[in-house]
Amino acid sequence: MAGAKSARDWAARLIDAAPNDRAREFVTRLAVEPIETPRKDGEPDARYAEAVLAQVEDLAVSRQIAELKSRLQRLSPVDTKDYNRTFGDLVALEQRHKALMGRASGAI
Repeated sequence: MAGAKSARDWAARLIDAAPNDRAREFVTRLAVEPIETPRKDGEPDARYAEAVLAQVEDLAVSRQIAELKSRLQRLSPVDTKDYNRTFGDLVALEQRHKALMGRASGAI
């Protein structure tokens, strides 16, 4: 939060720096979402932090999936080496995306 005058100012800076609408929407939701505080001392527990981190990581994975899908559409299936390698990378990222969604929803 270096250089920010308040939490609202910091959130506005993050939104301005976000690379796309999905990231801006996520920062906005995170900025206004009440923090889950299931512990008696009022502090968020590790499950809440895990869910938020999984959502942040999923943004990056979703962006990579979109890039790979775009690249795959431009590749010729005849060039099996590049096509198969890119398709394999896409399958791995889709599995990572599914795992992150499970972590995000299971942690809350």
